[in-house]
Amino acid sequence: MPCHSPESCRIDPVNAQSTIRTAVATAGWLLLLISIAGSTLAQEGAKQATGDPAARVRISGIRTLRMKSRIVYRAAPDRPHLMEAAFAFPDRGYSRLVAETPDPSPARARFQLGSRVYAVNPPHPGSRALALMEADIAVRGLVLRRALMLWPRTVEWQQSGDEATVDLGSAGRLVARFDSESDLPISIASENLEGDEYERFTEIDWQTSADGAFLHPRSMKLEAGGAVIWDEVVVEYDPLANYIDRFFLPPDQRDKPRRDTTSITTPGGSGPQVEIHSIPPRTVRRFDLEGNTDWAARWEAALEIAARVETELGSEGFQLHPAMAFELDGANLPKTLLLRLGGGGSKDGSTATPTGWTTLALSDGASLFVTGASSAIHEPLAALRTAAKEADRVAGTPYMVLRRAPQPGRAQLVLPLHK
Repeated sequence: MPCHSPESCRIDPVNAQSTIRTAVATAGWLLLLISIAGSTLAQEGAKQATGDPAARVRISGIRTLRMKSRIVYRAAPDRPHLMEAAFAFPDRGYSRLVAETPDPSPARARFQLGSRVYAVNPPHPGSRALALMEADIAVRGLVLRRALMLWPRTVEWQQSGDEATVDLGSAGRLVARFDSESDLPISIASENLEGDEYERFTEIDWQTSADGAFLHPRSMKLEAGGAVIWDEVVVEYDPLANYIDRFFLPPDQRDKPRRDTTSITTPGGSGPQVEIHSIPPRTVRRFDLEGNTDWAARWEAALEIAARVETELGSEGFQLHPAMAFELDGANLPKTLLLRLGGGGSKDGSTATPTGWTTLALSDGASLFVTGASSAIHEPLAALRTAAKEADRVAGTPYMVLRRAPQPGRAQLVLPLHK
């Protein structure tokens, strides 16, 4: 979860800052490299690239960015915090958060060196390696802050009207929004694969660095769950810092050999990586797709249904979620479309569920990520069923979650688990 209080804070690794929306078109292959190399998500499988961590690169001449900011939690306004951070590109990051006054508490920290991600969370001694969902969250926070601090250079933004987005693969995406009065984003948010917003930087006040070479935030607010979590002011911004790789590991890990992450459960102990996690409550509506013949026809039918339902919901004041889910039949074809209710509310101001929609309770599931919507998912489904068996759970009907788009893209394959 995001940092709702100093005591429960998950510190995201923090990153670098810079220029304006007009530079988006010049981002190029280097930005894509940074986005991919920074994504050390466990769902991608336990892959050890020959260059892990990746070879260092400079961003607009910056080898390492060091910064410090002052944070005031809305839940604890009388207890300000200091966040210190340093980042080397493309996949090294460090952040440290500590209470400023009057009685400094032990510091919480995050470290990233390539695919190795660690947390230091007092009062627990030493560091702890992060994997699966925890590593996903840490890296997503890293990429979000980096995108803000070195705007727009560290990810490959795709511009469309007053919005720019970047696909983070299994981590979801980033969304930058603009108004008509500025070429700079008024907010930058992160979303998971299903389109749920995780956290957002907003009310960004931009300034030029002391040497005039970089544009970066002077101050901003962090929001999560529709509420402001903290107010942040950048007090130091040093693009001339330089740290060796050991700096980006916790002190108790700096002399240890690398240990690779392995899949939790897969047939034969290798293959796609499976994660067992909670599935949050959601309000859905089902539509039969079995009258169509193949994936392509059912995908087109689903898009038509979603467009019609989105119009209907909009007329009532509701929104449609950007993701679609497909329950699969025995041939691994989508038999049922599940559309999910997004935000908004009825025009009379109530929060009543629209007619025909059902709210599903909190549940558990096993999931992994696959490339595209395809019937060739026998092995991934076998991995999920093996995970269910090893967890001594009863498997439900599998489904795939994909973002609405002209063509199917990367998908999350989910197997509900029942006790």
